[in-house]
Amino acid sequence: EAIAAFIQVIDSDPQNSDAWAARGAVYIEVQLPFKAFADCQRADELRPQDARILVLKGIALADRAAFCQSMLAGARSRVADEGFAQAVDALDEAIRLKPEHAPSYLARGSVYATMNDLASALTDHAQALRLAPNDAACFASRGEVYWRFSDYTAAIADFDRAIALDPGQYRIYMLRAWAHAELNDLENANRDIETATHLGSNDIRLHWKLGGFFREIGNDPVRARLAYDTTRKLQPKIPTVYMLHHGDDVFAHLDKGLQLDPVCIPLLFERGQKSLLADNYGQAITDANRLVKLEPTLAGGWYTRGYANYETDRLKEALSDLDRA
Repeated sequence: EAIAAFIQVIDSDPQNSDAWAARGAVYIEVQLPFKAFADCQRADELRPQDARILVLKGIALADRAAFCQSMLAGARSRVADEGFAQAVDALDEAIRLKPEHAPSYLARGSVYATMNDLASALTDHAQALRLAPNDAACFASRGEVYWRFSDYTAAIADFDRAIALDPGQYRIYMLRAWAHAELNDLENANRDIETATHLGSNDIRLHWKLGGFFREIGNDPVRARLAYDTTRKLQPKIPTVYMLHHGDDVFAHLDKGLQLDPVCIPLLFERGQKSLLADNYGQAITDANRLVKLEPTLAGGWYTRGYANYETDRLKEALSDLDRA
C-alpha cells in the first residue's frame, strides 16, 4: 500500500524527492536493494547534499553490495567491494553535512561491520552513543555488531540495555533470542520469541526473521514453514516474500513472486540457482539471461548461465560467461 501510494505521488510530481526517498526506504525494508538504490539515487539527484537522503542511499548501496556478495556464497566480489566503499562515501558525506546525527554513525558502523571492520564499526557506534546515550536503537545496533562477530555475551548485554530503554520493540527481543540460542540458552531464547511474537504479530519482518531462526538455529522446519506462510498471508503483494520457503513447493512460490514482479533480481537469481540444483538448465539459462541484462555487473548471473551452459555442453558459451564472472 505504501509503495502504491508513493507511485501515485511520483507520477503526479516526479520532482518530489521526499517521495522517492520514502519509497526507497520501503524497498529497503522489504529487501529489494536494487529498487531501493534506484529510488534513493533519484532522491539524491533531486535534492543533493541532504544528510537524511544520503543515509538511505548509503544503506541501499550496502544492501545491494551485500546481495552481490551473497550471490557468490559470501566470496569476495569486486562489485560488492566497490558498493561497500560507495556506501561509506555516502555516509561520510552525510556525517560531514550533519555531524551530530547519530543515525548516520549507526548506518556507517553497520556497513563497516558488514565489511568485517570491527574496530571502525565499534568506533562509529561509540560516537552514536555519545550523541544519543538514551537511544535504544544505538544499543540494539551495537548488539548486532557484536552478534555478527560472535560475541554473544556482549550482544545480549547491549540488547538488555536497548530493551530497558524501549521495551516495546519486538525486533530487539528477536535479536536477543538469536544470541541466547547461539549460547544454547533455549529457555531465554524461547521466552524472547514469545515476547517478540506478542509485540509484532502483524509485522512481516518479525515472521521473516522467525522463519530464519527456526530454520537456521532451531532446526524446526514445521515452525519455519509456518512463519514463512504467515509472512505471505500478511503481505501477499510483496514479491520477495515468495523467496521465503521451506518445503517442496519452492518453484511454485518463486513463480508466484515473479508473476508479481518479473524483473525482481533476488527472485530471478534464487530461481536460477534452484533450477541448477534441479538440473533444469533451460530455466536457469532463461533466468540468468534476464539477470545479466538487468544488472550486467552481477557475477552470480554470469556464473549461473556459465554453469548451465557447461552442463549442456555449450563449452564456448560457458567459458565466456565464467570469464565474465
